[in-house]
Amino acid sequence: MRARAVVAVAVGGSLLAGLGLSGLWIWRALHPPALLRLVYGPDRHGELRGDAVERALAVVRARAAALGPNVRVTRSGEEISVDLPAVAPEALAAFRRLMRLDVRLELRLVDDDSDLVRRLVGRLPPPAGIALRERVRDRGGRSLRHAVLVGRNLDRLKGYLGRLPPDLRPPDRELRIGEGLAESGRETEFELYLVHRHAALTGEHVREARVLFDDATGVPDVGVTFSPEGARRFEALTRAHVGQRVAILLNDKVSSAPVIVAPISGGQARITLGGWRERAALLVEARDLATVLESGTLPFRLELRRELLLAPRRGH
Repeated sequence: MRARAVVAVAVGGSLLAGLGLSGLWIWRALHPPALLRLVYGPDRHGELRGDAVERALAVVRARAAALGPNVRVTRSGEEISVDLPAVAPEALAAFRRLMRLDVRLELRLVDDDSDLVRRLVGRLPPPAGIALRERVRDRGGRSLRHAVLVGRNLDRLKGYLGRLPPDLRPPDRELRIGEGLAESGRETEFELYLVHRHAALTGEHVREARVLFDDATGVPDVGVTFSPEGARRFEALTRAHVGQRVAILLNDKVSSAPVIVAPISGGQARITLGGWRERAALLVEARDLATVLESGTLPFRLELRRELLLAPRRGH
């Protein structure tokens, strides 16, 4: 006697058990699951210019694609609706998080030749917990030193930066805070970077983004592939500035600042997330960053206006 497949499904607190697979399919056809509709709209009032809503619609569709092919994203006026079939709670939570997230990616040169940091410390002694350090880098076979300010208290470093005298604010440079690993390897350390105000590349030049893992440590990073125009800019940047550092900024915060050791062709780069966090948290952050960079930047911030539970139409 051949055994019959048995499926148990929890629905509305009751348990349907003992249905064969064919019976389950018939039941689901007659009782399709409800759809969750999330309705988003601009979080500011006033007229939206040009095709801003259409561009936002394309970004939302790209971010919703990870939830599967049955997700429908539509527009009505300035509102964008996302119809979600039954999805795992973790996937729904990830989508909600992505809709709140926006990332501005910039690549800017670091000015390690300036004596601004030393002059700043001479004029404005840093508070306790923030220290002046000397770093050494190789440039064309020569070892060069540059001064950096580091500390483990982000608020103190921000406060110190806010007291910067006006005459120490160069028009074509600006100080930005970055985070990295302290010497212990288990703590985050913050550092001030003097970067060029002009960005050589931005997130607009990213064509693809994906999660990668460091071969030695297994720590997740994000690999990006630039568009043809972005690849040309990246090669020109690295060819002209061998031996200098290029800062990778995410929302005005320096994520990493690697030294350019040789011209880079092929239009690919790698973003390390910086700081110390548990590996699971880094993986979530890397996946979110890759999705947001690949889907593009929203032309305006969206807010969740309504959540509706709908009975789907037959055939959808």
